[in-house]
Amino acid sequence: MVTADERFQFDNQGYLHLRGALSPAEVAQLLQLVEENKGKDIAAINEDPSYAANQLNRPLSRMFDADTRFAALLDHPAVVSYLAEFTGEDYRHIDNDLYFTYPGFKGGRWHRGVAAHPTGHVVDDTFICPMVKVFYCLTDVGPNQGEFVVVPGSHKSCYEIDMDRVDLPGQRIFNDVHAGDIVIFNEALNFA
Repeated sequence: MVTADERFQFDNQGYLHLRGALSPAEVAQLLQLVEENKGKDIAAINEDPSYAANQLNRPLSRMFDADTRFAALLDHPAVVSYLAEFTGEDYRHIDNDLYFTYPGFKGGRWHRGVAAHPTGHVVDDTFICPMVKVFYCLTDVGPNQGEFVVVPGSHKSCYEIDMDRVDLPGQRIFNDVHAGDIVIFNEALNFA
């Protein structure tokens, strides 16, 4: 159940950091899946039409194509109520990635998956957030270890943001992430 405080925080800041949402056993199982699938040729998998039968009739790619056991993350009990609350009961999964970051990684360019909505993201007491991203964190990430960065509130900004800068005002650096944490964020948020 999504609390009123969580709805407010997600609406206001554009993200939620769910600490310890995955059990140590789940993290260990997912890390094992990562190890088993690191070297797979995804392009070859996508060319095999017989593999499509395992795709749960959803438009998925990358890690789910490599191993359908990753599909347990699609509607994981820790996030399903947030997905329904923030994007609607009929939400769909459209992409998925497995990211590796390394100590000293400076991050990529600022990114925004969808444009900020001119009226915010609540209309008539209903969220109208078109897309969210969910990061399942499988290892700890501390300072200078490939942290994730967002600009809280940028999903509502009425001002253009200089996407070439690396030090935007008010940015939130996720350098306090632990294995088992989940970060859910609005795709209109500026992130790198």
